[in-house]
Amino acid sequence: MEVVMHDWLADAPAYTMVVSLALYFFFLVRGKTVINLSTWCVTVGTYFITTITFYGIHNGDWDKMKMYYWIAGSLVLIFFYALRSGNFEKFKKMDWLVVGLAVIAVNIWAIFGGDWANALIQVAVFIGFLPMVEKLMAGVIKDNASPWLIGMLANIFQIFQLHADKTDPAPWFAYVN
Repeated sequence: MEVVMHDWLADAPAYTMVVSLALYFFFLVRGKTVINLSTWCVTVGTYFITTITFYGIHNGDWDKMKMYYWIAGSLVLIFFYALRSGNFEKFKKMDWLVVGLAVIAVNIWAIFGGDWANALIQVAVFIGFLPMVEKLMAGVIKDNASPWLIGMLANIFQIFQLHADKTDPAPWFAYVN
């Protein structure tokens, strides 16, 4: 089987996210990070929705979906490791509010679907990060920025990929060149 550079670039979002999650897990195991439970509840829940959406976009094609399954599995591993080890910040009022808003967004997505509902899920992801950012700035929890920066890069790649998938048969990296 010939590996073409195009295949690697098309998979850039997933590979980049796997690197991000592996690094995050490394820091978690080493005690260099304390997760914000509400952020991770929202992240795990909304990533499963993203995976379901991608399943539809890619028509269930295993080759296109395998990395997203790996990412979902990695998120669950990190989440349950943190729960088991007690390496997380307890819920406060803002955490409950954020999780409640994310649940409302997920229900709207499930009932109505469509592009605007998928956009609402991305809003839920953004809102999910607010308690973590607040606690990091207050020094209540600790974290390392490098996995988050790599994860942001993965999301930028994903935006290009999704844009290309919906509007143009050209691969996403055609827009970068």
